[in-house]
Amino acid sequence: MLFHKSFERLHRAVERIAQQLAQADSEQRGYLLQELEALRELAHPFLEMWLKLEDQLDALYEQYAPDHHEKIDTTPMIAAEIGTTLSSDQGYQLFRKGLGYFDLLMFPESIREFKEIVESDPDMVIARLYLAISYLATGHYEEAQSHLNIVQKSAKDKLLQAAVHDARAQLWILKNQPAKAMQELSAVLAINPNYSDAQFNYAVCSYLLGDYKQAQASAQKALVTEPKDGDLWRIYGAAQFAQGNLLQALKAYQNASTWLPTNSYIATEMAIILLHLGRLKEADALLREIERRGHHFAHYYGAKGELALRLGHTQEAVAFFKKQACLTRTNLSLERLAWALYADKRFDEAAHYFERHVELFGYSLQATVGLARIASLRGQMAAARSYLRRIIRAKQDKVRALGLAELGRMYLEQGDIERAKRYLHCSLRIDRSQESTLVFLGIAMHQGALHETQPSDLQTLTEVTPSFGIDSISLLSDTEATT
Repeated sequence: MLFHKSFERLHRAVERIAQQLAQADSEQRGYLLQELEALRELAHPFLEMWLKLEDQLDALYEQYAPDHHEKIDTTPMIAAEIGTTLSSDQGYQLFRKGLGYFDLLMFPESIREFKEIVESDPDMVIARLYLAISYLATGHYEEAQSHLNIVQKSAKDKLLQAAVHDARAQLWILKNQPAKAMQELSAVLAINPNYSDAQFNYAVCSYLLGDYKQAQASAQKALVTEPKDGDLWRIYGAAQFAQGNLLQALKAYQNASTWLPTNSYIATEMAIILLHLGRLKEADALLREIERRGHHFAHYYGAKGELALRLGHTQEAVAFFKKQACLTRTNLSLERLAWALYADKRFDEAAHYFERHVELFGYSLQATVGLARIASLRGQMAAARSYLRRIIRAKQDKVRALGLAELGRMYLEQGDIERAKRYLHCSLRIDRSQESTLVFLGIAMHQGALHETQPSDLQTLTEVTPSFGIDSISLLSDTEATT
């Protein structure tokens, strides 16, 4: 097929850049966008030739078969939304050309065409809407907002109104304001409740805001009409994982992988779920497959670090987490590096990264627990208790249970067995799912039965702690949601 191999190579290059952009920092993103622009320039001659061919074909049909053209069906729209452009052959061709550029994602060119239409025919709301979306796609947010305001005031058709709300939602998502995006998406769904793209975006925004039940519900509703959408299965699985439903999350990711088999991010996140399930060999096999593909990105290094921690290879884990932190300085990547240093008994370095995390991102449960443990190891008991009291005062049962377990753990390290057992029992009465609490209570019961302190047992507490730091609160993504 003509140009088939050339475009196949271009598609592969764009797919690679898309995966790298998802994890790139601001500097790396600049280089990747330059590469993307170079690919666009490479493709332009082919696309221009195609459009020129279309113009030649249209001219021949116009001359020898004038009835051949399929005019755009505008019957559902009122005249004020159409304007007068489509009534002339020249205007029709101009609009059709703009749509051609738009469909080919050649947004600077579509802006040129739609802008010419809007300047000559301000009443053509549809062209203005396409112009606004084209501006949105090129990062010209103010121009997009201005045209969307005009469309919103003049559009009477409900589907056009929904399109405006949808475009506004995309604008807020790009500006990293998911709460405002959800307001616009609610308006879209009020008009068209079965619009799966809006349900997907609503699920993503809910996830980013920490409302995992709503994320799950929105994704589940969209999956009724789009059961083969890998991205929908992915957000559904991520929401299940965040709620601690590991087997349901794994099943969802297996479905996502069925429809997106080469997506390395889905494979990486599935590996993390397998790590939480203790299925290390399967996780290792997935990560090795990603390595064979040559897809090395921040989230991949994070998963490799988690696997190394589970295997007890703490120095290797530190190296992987440092690579992750270099590629993406997020709250989760810094926390994981700090916990790896803690597991490697490099407590001063671990404290530095926990403190750095708090400076950059504010209060964090993981960092607070880490700082409390290190303070206890340094003999700074008042500071350790102060950190843990903040956790115990939390509203969430799981968090309070964790604070009590950590306090019991601290007294166990000091050899105060009875007080340790008291706090550990209190923790388990609130939440029996904390596996590490059961481990600590077992050690405390063993020590109590012997009626003596055995330092060799108590010194292993940092090693029996789950390598993820805190049970069941790690998220799949580098961009950890905040509640």
